[in-house]
Amino acid sequence: MHGCDVPLMLIFYVLLRPVNGNLALLAVLFNLTQTAVLVANKLNLLLPIFLLGDAEYLKAFTPEQLQALSYVSLRTHDNGFAVGLVFFGAACLLVGYLIIRSGYLPRTFGVEDISARNIVIVVLFFAGHFLAGHWRLSKLSWTYIAQDRLAT
Repeated sequence: MHGCDVPLMLIFYVLLRPVNGNLALLAVLFNLTQTAVLVANKLNLLLPIFLLGDAEYLKAFTPEQLQALSYVSLRTHDNGFAVGLVFFGAACLLVGYLIIRSGYLPRTFGVEDISARNIVIVVLFFAGHFLAGHWRLSKLSWTYIAQDRLAT
């Protein structure tokens, strides 16, 4: 999925640079930051594979300690995903604004980028961090939002 991000960023930059080159470049930077955060964050998903393996050096820990470390790694992935979505929301706002101002791309695409989805991303980010008991619900909502974004 992240391998397609850079070509898509380049296409949007070329299309939207005539509208406002500085904002188009800022949108690319937000997208690159989001992609870098999410790619680096994927390493947290690989850590349990190493922790729950049968390597000799892991015998220094009890199975319960290794399971706890694996769980912490997976929870850290949730938080890293939230950070990436902040940059995603900022990029969507900029791209949506530029599409609306372009005049040669359908305005509905721009309005959709600035739609309630971005507001929901911000609300879920704060809900996930400040209302820890609701984190699972917000993560499910984020998954829906991300899939909906990819489909449009």
